Amino acid sequence: MAYHFCYAQSNKPKIVTGTKTEYLNYQGQKDSLFMPVVSDRYPAVKEALSDKNLFNGDKLEDIKAKYSSCGCGITGLFYDVSYASDDVISVMFYYDVMAMHRDGYQEWLTLDVHTGKPYSLTNEITDAGADFIAVTYKKKLKKNIEADKEAKIDDDVENDVYDDLVNTLDGLTTKVIISSYAFTPKGILFKTDDVLPRDVHDHEPDRMMLMPYAQLKAYIKPGALVLKK
Repeated sequence: MAYHFCYAQSNKPKIVTGTKTEYLNYQGQKDSLFMPVVSDRYPAVKEALSDKNLFNGDKLEDIKAKYSSCGCGITGLFYDVSYASDDVISVMFYYDVMAMHRDGYQEWLTLDVHTGKPYSLTNEITDAGADFIAVTYKKKLKKNIEADKEAKIDDDVENDVYDDLVNTLDGLTTKVIISSYAFTPKGILFKTDDVLPRDVHDHEPDRMMLMPYAQLKAYIKPGALVLKK
């Protein structure tokens, strides 16, 4: 898995002021958790990015204790502050986990700075804009699937794998597609969850898409906090 590091946002204000590093130890094995330190000036964001919220209700001590007992559970955490303003912040988290196999996943949080609650993209764009994003995303994902199929035509993989991937596009509703997103300097980044099982996971296509802000000008809502005409 590729990780991106950005421990302090380039945009003002300075909401995330640094990084707290916690070390995990199991016999001779070591791993690290890199966690954002949030300024006391932003208590709602501080709570939203607290240990219990980063670890699905578990405390940091629980994560460290589990790791020390088996070298398993969450084994790594990295983050990237991709956008921050007086009103909205986007933070992308990258987790390493160990269960039966080593794996990883991402959690993208776009929050209202004042409440710490998830900030819906529907605050920024019209319904037509949301549908435009969904149509564009599905077209791109289908293109990625077809490109992977062509590139790996000699691999020992049944075409059914790619047919199944195309079929899953029907289940990607507008609500699903715009629910996992992050603001960035160049546009809005979207992703959806992987769908292939472990034995053919190498054939999972690239599921991320960057939508430049310029393409959304026609769909900006009055009062939008991030997108501007």
